[in-house]
Amino acid sequence: MKTRILSVIFLVGLLLSGGLCMTSCDNDEISTNQYVGGISLNVFGPSPVLRGGELRFLGSGMNRVTAVVIPGCAEITDIQIISDTEIRITVPQDAQPGQVILKTPDGDITTKTELTYLEPVSIESFSPASVRPGDELTITGEYLNLMHAVVFTDEVTVLEENFIEHTRQTIRLIVPKEARSGRIAVSDTASVMPNIMYAEGELTVALPSVPEVVTKTDAKVGEEIEIVGQDLDQIKEIRMSNGETIGFECVEIENPGVQPAEAASRADEALASGKWFRLTFVIPEHASNGDVVMVTYSGVEITILVLQLALPEVTAEVSPFKPGTDLTLLGTNLDAVVKVSLPGVDEAVEPSKASADTLVVTTPATATGGNLYLLTAGNDSIAVPVVTVKPAVGSFGEGPVQAGAEVTFTGTDLDLVAAVMFGSARAEARDVQEGSLKVTVPTSVSAGNMDVTLEMVNGETVKCERQLTVSEPEGCTIVNAESLSAIAGGTLVVAVKNVDLLTKVTLNGNDVIYAVEGDKLTVNIPANVSGPVTLNLISGEVEVYYSVNVEGSGETPEPGPGPSAEETLWKGSVSTGVWANGMQDLAWGSVEVWDGVKAGQVLTVYFNQEPVEDSYWQISLGQAGNSWNDLPGWGNAANGGNLEAGTQTSFSYTLTAEDVVALQEYGLVVKGRGILITKVTVK
Repeated sequence: MKTRILSVIFLVGLLLSGGLCMTSCDNDEISTNQYVGGISLNVFGPSPVLRGGELRFLGSGMNRVTAVVIPGCAEITDIQIISDTEIRITVPQDAQPGQVILKTPDGDITTKTELTYLEPVSIESFSPASVRPGDELTITGEYLNLMHAVVFTDEVTVLEENFIEHTRQTIRLIVPKEARSGRIAVSDTASVMPNIMYAEGELTVALPSVPEVVTKTDAKVGEEIEIVGQDLDQIKEIRMSNGETIGFECVEIENPGVQPAEAASRADEALASGKWFRLTFVIPEHASNGDVVMVTYSGVEITILVLQLALPEVTAEVSPFKPGTDLTLLGTNLDAVVKVSLPGVDEAVEPSKASADTLVVTTPATATGGNLYLLTAGNDSIAVPVVTVKPAVGSFGEGPVQAGAEVTFTGTDLDLVAAVMFGSARAEARDVQEGSLKVTVPTSVSAGNMDVTLEMVNGETVKCERQLTVSEPEGCTIVNAESLSAIAGGTLVVAVKNVDLLTKVTLNGNDVIYAVEGDKLTVNIPANVSGPVTLNLISGEVEVYYSVNVEGSGETPEPGPGPSAEETLWKGSVSTGVWANGMQDLAWGSVEVWDGVKAGQVLTVYFNQEPVEDSYWQISLGQAGNSWNDLPGWGNAANGGNLEAGTQTSFSYTLTAEDVVALQEYGLVVKGRGILITKVTVK
């Protein structure tokens, strides 16, 4: 049985029998007080003690003792300071019985009890001087039968019940696997202050070794590594450079005919046993570059290998890829790739195929051009520049196109298009196919030549080479459509042109009564509407939309089953940039828009996400005329403004009573990061 002798001595100050001596006191009774501060001695021992053994002193301020005087020998200044409460010395061979004196800056402390000696235990020698765990060690001397344990460095202890031989002159035992090089001692294992006698010189415990520490290049996860060396059976564990401990196998082999490492390259100068072993382990999944060490049972770490994992490399030119399809890369060590980080995509994706020379990854529709990163199990990251396939337009809108008319685009890769920008006006693409798509020119587009830009699903844009000529709608239109307003239950009177083409008028999608007189159009406003409403003038197949602000109570009967109508407060195109701008069209100059809004209604902002450097989008709703402060209810936990990167196109928020008051006083400003606002509604 092997155990560890604790060096911390307790039960200090207790009345003990034999082996522990009390100090001098101010009265004849023995003091049982604990340490009281200053410099004072409580106990010392053991007594009797071995010449050549350790003598311990416990008290207060022990670290300030400058010398110890034992009868028969010179002052002892070689003092081992354990702490401010404990010091130790080695008893000289010429020491005599008597009182012990401690020299301190505050004066001498003399023990009341005399120190006596245990005769005549001694250690003459130990052999061999160099051993390996499992070898036999012999200690010779006198009266060793009085000693009950052998103590190695770091208090690794072998008790007498595990001795091979125990006589007056000899102790023989097996060196434990936890033993390390250093001093050895014998002990009587007394429970409080054991007698410990150290042998002269140090025992060298041989460590395992390898002929050389090699660098393993182009290593791969899952690859088996083989190490040949001496005494490798002492290994407790293998540790990678990232601290991960891995399993291994170790078997004894015949001498492979290689020379052991020179002593200078070993952890000590011990001679090896001559036993050779083959150690094998598999490079784990999350291995990283650096030293691989073996750890002995005694806790010594020895480098056995320098690991350099194989890095993937793309050697062939990367063709443009189409988002949403497979991207193929050609090169070397591509089977080391565990994930691929694509530009424009938040989460790294796993490759669908990874061989030594080919890597295939299915790209999400939101992937963009930029640097693609190959990620290895060891957390290496290799950048690969990539570009996306861009849609190409063959034809669209031959001749002038009316605002509000449908335009068909033909070309290639048009299935990548989400919307078309006519100047700053955005229109959603529909009937999208690889070779064609359709879009309606917004009625807000002014007549003239317009730049046309394709907005891809991933947010990238492609400007068409030619412009589109837009003409006024061939239908009834309002001459001056700025700031249209009306009273609930009243009428809206506007000047129009092409009134003879008018066939229907709707308000929020519902037919309303209207009358025409000359170039004047009178529209009846229902009593149950209020706030911003959408007026639609329909001239056959041509529809033109306008926003009208209706003032009034807007009281309506309680709605039946199903959702209530969604009213558009604003339509257009405003970019927030990176918090540098805010959509203010519903701000302090238009506070009357909010007169009919009520608490509990849902405010929805529609938008497109614009490219930002770190793919991080946000939105916030604020009070325009109040320093852009957030709406009062915005701080609620449910009203966070973080957006789903690359996919979210709207944000809804339920208005509180405090929000309505703030909107009616200050108006609304929509703030954000990387969004292009196209519409604001309330429902």
